[in-house]
Amino acid sequence: MRHRFPVRPSSRANKRRQAGLTLVEMSVSLVVLTIAINMTLGAITSFAGLEEANQQKTDAYLAARRMVETLQAAQFGDVLSLYDENPVNDPAGIVVPGPGFAVPSLDAVEGDPDGLAGRVLLPLDAAGQLREDQIDASFGGPRDLNADGIQDALDHSNDYIILPVRVRIEWRSRSGDRFVELQTLLSPR
Repeated sequence: MRHRFPVRPSSRANKRRQAGLTLVEMSVSLVVLTIAINMTLGAITSFAGLEEANQQKTDAYLAARRMVETLQAAQFGDVLSLYDENPVNDPAGIVVPGPGFAVPSLDAVEGDPDGLAGRVLLPLDAAGQLREDQIDASFGGPRDLNADGIQDALDHSNDYIILPVRVRIEWRSRSGDRFVELQTLLSPR
């Protein structure tokens, strides 16, 4: 009887098999490394975008706060005429800012009529009148603006003693349009 010994592959075939296995291992390692690098770069990019968005929101809030302080410091009786859309009631000899204002670090949303990110919003009707009977929850209306105990449909542009105001900053960001809005109630000092 013949004894059979297991046939061992030649050392050349063995080396080929080991080289092939190493090549597969190396390919898998490269794929895993590529995925890890892409995930890391994605996280860094995402973090940078989040940091930019937070900075823009902070800039918008600070600009809105500065405008509220500007409104509070203005001569109370002039606020409406200084910050409304109507050039007819502008005080003589004063540079009138109007409702729009720039926020240097922010770009206005696309299609904004004046191209400015900031806007002072006043509770005026379509005709530019300051009326007490307007139903506008964003300004707390209807509201007795001249404190006579009556909420009427008359124009109170010349006799208001309280004035609700909103300051809105709207800007374009990488992730879409954003806004910040502050509201205040002005009265004579």
